[in-house]
Formats: sequence, C-alpha cells, structure tokens
Amino acid sequence: MMSQNRQAAKDRIKQDAAYEINLKMELEIMRLHDELSKLKAELNQKR
Repeated sequence: MMSQNRQAAKDRIKQDAAYEINLKMELEIMRLHDELSKLKAELNQKR
C-alpha cells in the first residue's frame, strides 16, 4: 500500500510538471503567433 502511495505521489508530480510545461509552451506559441501577425502586417504595409 505504501508503495502505491509513493507511486501516486510521483505520478502527481510528473503530471504537475507536464501541465506547467504545456502551459508555458501554449503561452510561447501565443507570443510567436502575435509576433508573426505583426510581421505580416508590416510586410503588407510595405507593398
């Protein structure tokens, strides 16, 4: 039983880490998307 509790705790830590990574990546993708939109707008203005 103790082994199962330890494994559950380890699994929870891994899930929390994966969530944090996914959240950071989502924010970075949103930032890059905004940057691409700005660059596209600049290119369109120069035409």
